Amino acid sequence: MKPGVWNDISKRDRELFAVIEEKVNRFPERVRLWNDKRGRPIELSCHILARAFANVFDELTFVDGRWSSMRFEHSWLVTQDYGLIDVYPVGTMGGPLLLWDHPTCRVRPAKIYVPDRRVTRKIFEHMGYQEFMHAVAHATELLRDA
Repeated sequence: MKPGVWNDISKRDRELFAVIEEKVNRFPERVRLWNDKRGRPIELSCHILARAFANVFDELTFVDGRWSSMRFEHSWLVTQDYGLIDVYPVGTMGGPLLLWDHPTCRVRPAKIYVPDRRVTRKIFEHMGYQEFMHAVAHATELLRDA
């Protein structure tokens, strides 16, 4: 059974999402990315994975912001056809999510996924810019190989 939004989401986004799902499922469970500026191991995060996917797929753009009314810092991807792809969803099981974020959509993800540039600055302050970007580069290579 296909959900009602199936006809709204572009075929290109559905096909891209299928490839992303496959890559997420093949991504290593445990991966050593790098150390942060304090020498602690960097754990895989939504911030790293969103950037890595944007590096692998030119049609994707990562967004840093906040998720839900709890305002968790989070990162996700957007497509040119109003797709919103969460490759590392907060508090869920089952893999990435594909949502339709078109202005005519009655239940817009934009109410839950709120861009916030301050999150980017906090990521860099927490881990260190060079250290974070090294982890993103390593995750990008792992995705290309997946």
